[in-house]
Amino acid sequence: MIFSTHSRRFKYSSRSRPSRPFSLVHCLLALLFGLVLSVDSHSAGGGSGSSGNSPFFMLEQIVVNLAPPDIDHYVQINLAIETSDPKSAQMLKDYTPIIRSRTIIILSSKSLAELRTADGKFKLTGEILEMARMSIPTTGKDPSNGLTDIHITGLMIQ
Repeated sequence: MIFSTHSRRFKYSSRSRPSRPFSLVHCLLALLFGLVLSVDSHSAGGGSGSSGNSPFFMLEQIVVNLAPPDIDHYVQINLAIETSDPKSAQMLKDYTPIIRSRTIIILSSKSLAELRTADGKFKLTGEILEMARMSIPTTGKDPSNGLTDIHITGLMIQ
């Protein structure tokens, strides 16, 4: 690109092109940087499931319609299962499809009135915890299978 000092116009010659703000190298570096950040966030607990020494196993979000007569309403819920050891977290990971399926069945049997109260939410978490404990094989003498609690991390009822 040639810049004339006498006029404020840019002139392009056939030999030069306007400079490109981002070259192919810049794009590849940005892509590589994004991949590194993505891998770091998953290994640091940014993804679903349990990671490292975290005592919590995050279930993916569940959305279901409520039981009749509230069939026009739905519940969207996020749950975290608290574990006492990494072995329990691995068992949860292995049995996630079963636990999700049974959680959906429990949630779809609830009415709007049951889920609106704090007591109803505590009863729901107790039912899901008991179901999760029964869904994974017993590992030794601990009947709780290392599952200590269930926490609602997100809830929307509409």
